[in-house]
Amino acid sequence: MKLNYSDLNPTGKKILEAATKVFTAKGFNGATTSEIAKEAGVAEGTIFKYFKTKKELFLSLFVPALMEMKLPEILDDLQEIIEKKKNEPEEEVLKAVIKNRLNLIRENIDILKLIIYEAQFHPEIRDLLVNKIVLKARKIVMEYIEDRKKTGRFKDIDSGVAARSMAALFMGHILWHNFVAKHAPEDEILQEEKDLNEVIRLFLYGMKS
Repeated sequence: MKLNYSDLNPTGKKILEAATKVFTAKGFNGATTSEIAKEAGVAEGTIFKYFKTKKELFLSLFVPALMEMKLPEILDDLQEIIEKKKNEPEEEVLKAVIKNRLNLIRENIDILKLIIYEAQFHPEIRDLLVNKIVLKARKIVMEYIEDRKKTGRFKDIDSGVAARSMAALFMGHILWHNFVAKHAPEDEILQEEKDLNEVIRLFLYGMKS
């Protein structure tokens, strides 16, 4: 069963909002339907009028609705940035993309942590992430690389490999500044803007002089 957020009645929306809060705070295993019902201000039995089990609530309501609401933002922003800046230097395009991704992560950090963690245990979530976000985002980046190859701005490289390498390098930057930097020794923490510029230069020009 798959429900759309816009199709839910007020009670269903209350359950969604409560489930989002409780699952985000406690994860799938730690959350209980009684806690969700209490948060939503409904009887526990009301939840089961919509969903047979806690997992059905998690998979059929919480995750799909979340992805439905966030997916356009995740992909449309990426496509818009690349299209808007396609005639600008590659450095500016990549910087704009990474800054946008950083802001998106910071604005949704708790929910993203939950989804990434639960994807290890629920293939339905993993497939959703891979097919609806990762592969589509890779396609957008590959199309940008292909366009740059046609104009002679990029070498004749494998666009798929380049897109994966870009994602890996930039994900390292994102993870460092969101999860590691605050725990690192003072002299190892780089200013984010300076660090970002170096990452972009490393990707575009490599390490050889």
